[in-house]
Order: sequence, then structure tokens, then C-alpha cells
Amino acid sequence: MEARLTGERVVRGARLHIGTDIQRRAGLEALDTNLTYNAAGDLISETATVSIDRAYRTAVGLFAESETQVAGRLRISGGLRVDTVRNTSAGGFFGDRSASNTALAGLVAATLTPTARLTLTGQVARGCRDPILSDRFYRGPVGRGFMQGNPDLKPERSVQCDLSARYIAGPIRLAACESLLDVIRLDCVPPGEVATTPGDGTRGWRRAASAW
Repeated sequence: MEARLTGERVVRGARLHIGTDIQRRAGLEALDTNLTYNAAGDLISETATVSIDRAYRTAVGLFAESETQVAGRLRISGGLRVDTVRNTSAGGFFGDRSASNTALAGLVAATLTPTARLTLTGQVARGCRDPILSDRFYRGPVGRGFMQGNPDLKPERSVQCDLSARYIAGPIRLAACESLLDVIRLDCVPPGEVATTPGDGTRGWRRAASAW
């Protein structure tokens, strides 16, 4: 279930867009059944394991974004978003567990048009992703083996910087862009592995994209 409420108006020449949304997932269940056969192909045993009995996720977000022309050739835009997420599991492999997190994300961008044909844009953005229910509470087979979640996983955070240039002269269109991405993965659990005690995570700047 998802619901969103937004509003927009112009304040002193700047376009302001604000809103709130709520997302709800209820009643997630996961049942693993192990079937054992003999050499003749006859079923000799069947074992059912409740990985997730009842899991719920509720996320509430508030956001605001604005864009304004601060000078004849310079446009500034930016936005902020805050999210609160609560994850709850009743029963299942991990028993009764819950986890709540609040995170702030945002971006700021500037677009400069030094000439009618050339446009330069720079942007810095901060993102955040909360683990999904199966990352926290699922235990069982997956496509690449076996996975055991971790109810204590922390959100994944990222910082991205983008630069781009565009030049248009009649039928000639040239563009170049460069992106750097810094991702902080906290307690990331790859499929096929068992989660361990929460740690400090891993991070590192890397080139996310480059095009000419």
C-alpha cells in the first residue's frame, strides 16, 4: 500500500514542491519445504520450516524540493527528504524482532549557461537505502545457495557527485559526463552467505559512470 500527498507553489520566483508519502507492506510470509526422495524416486520425508511467519514494514517520508534562477545564466536546484522506516517480524526463525531507522537524503545542483550553446551542470547527492524485510528476517534457499538474514542490519548510505557538459550548434550535439559514487555498505549480506555481527561496513570512492 502506498499513499502520497504533494503541493506546489511559487515563492519569490522559486518553484517549491513539498509532500509526504507512506508505504506499508503487511503479512509477509516465507515457508521453506524440504522434500527427500529415495533412489527409486519415492518421497520418503517432507520437512517444513517457517522462515518468516508475519513481517511488516512501514515507511513514512517528508520531502521538499525547489528550483530558482539566481542569475541570468545560473540556475540552482535542491531537495531534502527524511524517511522513518520500521520493520517488524513476529515468529519465524528469528522470533519477535523489530528495527527502526531514520535517514536524511538530499541533493543540490547548479546549471550554468555561459553561452547559448553550452550548458554546464554539477550535482552532489546523498542517498540512503534501508534493508528490505527479507534482508533482515529471511533464512532459507535463494538462487545462489543459502541465505541467513540479519535483523540488526544498518541502512546503506551513498554520496554521488556528477559533472556534465552539453554543447549544441545546429545539427551538432556534443555531451560529456562524469560521476563519482561513494557507497557505505553497512553489514551487507551477499546472497549465499550467513550474516555476521554488525561491523563498520565498507566504503570507497569509485567512478560510477563516464560518457562522451
